[in-house]
Amino acid sequence: MPNGHHLFIFTSHTQASYEHFPDITSESVRVRLSQFTEMRKFITKMTENAKSSDIILLCGDLNVNGRLNKDEGKIHSEEYKAVYSILKGNLSVVKDEKNNGFTDETSETAEYEVEDLFYNKFNEHLVTSCDLFPDDYYKDGKGKKSRKCLDYFFKFTKLNYKDNQDDQNIEENDNNSSSTLSIEDLTLNTFDVTDKKFVHLSDHYGLSLNIVDNK
Repeated sequence: MPNGHHLFIFTSHTQASYEHFPDITSESVRVRLSQFTEMRKFITKMTENAKSSDIILLCGDLNVNGRLNKDEGKIHSEEYKAVYSILKGNLSVVKDEKNNGFTDETSETAEYEVEDLFYNKFNEHLVTSCDLFPDDYYKDGKGKKSRKCLDYFFKFTKLNYKDNQDDQNIEENDNNSSSTLSIEDLTLNTFDVTDKKFVHLSDHYGLSLNIVDNK
């Protein structure tokens, strides 16, 4: 990256749920929340020496439906709100191997400021799931059309980076054109296919963005 900046990209594919809108107490959701806790801990470990100007991204098919229901994408689902708290560091869901359950741990102090880049851009959880085949392929004449938002780009900003660095070095680093890097061109790609039995390349739409040096 320009001027000594670093780009940290983390990607994952968490536990899926096989019901359309699972309750937040369901087994699959609890497993998924514990995976997000492990994910945040890993990100914290790997970015221990990151500067405030470094870019930290988490992206992928995270299997968390951010939409409240099929038709409402502006309001966050309960699971999404829990995941957001976990990524910030205010909540941890830890698997209790001894009792075969999960324990919730809370913290009043967050580790990160977390931005959902696509939600912030479009003011909505975009639909990222789709049917691979046209309606007439399915027995009932229609596909699932579940209209879920399962794919994300989260940007992390460390809130306590000053604790581990000299203040003078931080100021020098921050003045080192940190503001010249921007995230642009956030795009949802449907990857439509013609003249085939299937109508999309995947049952998920793609998300893409560009990191631009404006210097």
